Amino acid sequence: MCIMKGILHLFQIIKNRLLIVSFILLLFVMIARIAGSSPAYEKNPKGPIPVPSIEYLEDASGTMSLDKVQIKEIAGSFLQHTGSTLSIGQSRSTWWVRMKLDRLPIDDNHMYLVINNPTVEKAVLYLPVITDAGIQYRTLRSGWGFHGNTQDEGLTYPVFRLAENMAEGKYVYLQLSSPFTQNYNIKILTDREFNISKLRNILVLGIFFGLLLAMGINNFNNFLFLKDKAYLYYVIYILSMLVYQASLLGVYRIFMGGYAEALIANVVTLGLFMVAAALMFFRSFLDTPESFPTQDKYSRTFIILCIIGIVMMLSGLRYETSIFSTVLASGAGLLIVYTTVLAVGRGVKQAKYFLAGWGTMLLGLMIFLARVWGMVPNNDLSLLIVMISAVLEAVLLSAALADRVKVLRNEKENALMLYKSAEEVSIANESAFLQAQIKPHFLYNSLNIIVALCRIDACRARELILDLSSYLRHTFDFKNLAKYITFDEELEYIQAYVRIEQARFRDKLEVKYELDDTEELRLPPLILQPLVENAIRHGIRKSDGGGMVALRVKNLADCFIIEVEDDGAGMTENQIKKVVSGNPAAGSGVGLANIQRRLQTLYGTRLSIESRPGEGTKITVIFPKRKENSDESYCS
Repeated sequence: MCIMKGILHLFQIIKNRLLIVSFILLLFVMIARIAGSSPAYEKNPKGPIPVPSIEYLEDASGTMSLDKVQIKEIAGSFLQHTGSTLSIGQSRSTWWVRMKLDRLPIDDNHMYLVINNPTVEKAVLYLPVITDAGIQYRTLRSGWGFHGNTQDEGLTYPVFRLAENMAEGKYVYLQLSSPFTQNYNIKILTDREFNISKLRNILVLGIFFGLLLAMGINNFNNFLFLKDKAYLYYVIYILSMLVYQASLLGVYRIFMGGYAEALIANVVTLGLFMVAAALMFFRSFLDTPESFPTQDKYSRTFIILCIIGIVMMLSGLRYETSIFSTVLASGAGLLIVYTTVLAVGRGVKQAKYFLAGWGTMLLGLMIFLARVWGMVPNNDLSLLIVMISAVLEAVLLSAALADRVKVLRNEKENALMLYKSAEEVSIANESAFLQAQIKPHFLYNSLNIIVALCRIDACRARELILDLSSYLRHTFDFKNLAKYITFDEELEYIQAYVRIEQARFRDKLEVKYELDDTEELRLPPLILQPLVENAIRHGIRKSDGGGMVALRVKNLADCFIIEVEDDGAGMTENQIKKVVSGNPAAGSGVGLANIQRRLQTLYGTRLSIESRPGEGTKITVIFPKRKENSDESYCS
């Protein structure tokens, strides 16, 4: 049976990991297919629209106008560029691009000029159009730098609709600038191609954001259940990733209009907040303050640097902060991966998924930063690479967090077991300690009685010496620490005590034993004798005429009911409430609070006390024959 369970458990682990690997591979294939595919061109007699050949010019001052770049001396400075992707990287300059469109818009089919850079600050298109006054340039604007005052098509990146009355053979000019990255992929699309591109963007982004949101919601539920801060930091990290990626990819432009420009303008601020959230999650997940103190110091330093970067960004230093943030993100990613490698080396089980997740994110981040620096071509895949990595990372980190749930659950169960065991031992030790404290007056009085009987009844004195010896043996016996003893052992202790007390009070004390079959009854030690002792000391002794104590055991189908009843002084309602609450009043009984705690811990039951002043007291205890939800029996 154990071998079979082990095989099933191993199969479950392999199956879960295969599902994760299969999901990752499927997601890679789907993303590569969607992001890397080219839209089908609109069929028309003139054939497909060719990619325009572009020329570019750097405007270091950023003050050139269209008239100035058309001056012969400056116009001759434009550089030829092969292809339609301009990868400049980070630059303060403004860049001018010019091209000639050999294909004009055809009837019932508009054409669009697309600039694949959602974070461009200013993209100004100058279109040569035929008017009554001749050929003039129409100006169209896009980008967050115009604060919503734009004339584009409202896609995630700048898209301009070309005019039907464009002049052939004239240059189309683009003025481009951005403090973040100057990488521009310029395309000319037909209506059909443009619609396919929009649909593809919505599909890809919908899949990515949906998966990240699902991971965030799932782990937020885990946080509410487990109250573990690592899950809360993970949710904050995922949400900050969503907000950052939505700004980086221009998603807000679709449904927020001019308000989106403010978010895109502060995309680096959102990115720095995301890095800080990632570091907080990393510190909590691997418990770096305790496990990796050196790396924790570095991580706290990076968090402080993130705050400094946010202040720089809000102060208007966008270009400087953009460079600062790329270095900071790279350093933070390397620190996280390095520390996770150390955790794997120390045998932290869930750190393997953690390493795979952060390794994937670091790889995606490096590719994205290479794009920012102009080292990797600007295309859909390089633009989406961080989002792709984020989704894969979220899957792997969720697997790590799932393993963490198992570890925490096992630790919690072990802690509860240890706590319960320690509580039981503590109560048993407390009971044994209380009983081991011999009351001086009891011992002194017992010895005096024995001395007196030695003169008049040597046999009776001998019996009392044996009773006292039995009483002391049970008091000091190490069995007091045992969990359960037989009823006969407890009864022997009770009877020894009772005979000593009867010798002291002669005819004033009567004790009755009304016992059913007790062969199967096992109970905690030193739990009945204190009840009998309290009945005698606080019930019978305080009654002028003496009295009777009855010890009853009733053997029922599922439990034993034990009653200790006396007809002595009794207790008030206030005294009973204090005893039941575990805070006995003076004179209400020694050890009853301790017995109450032991019964609650071991059985989930409590003492039942019925008493009236001057009439007596009855205390009832119920001992279940089998512990609830357990196979451990209290009867042999």
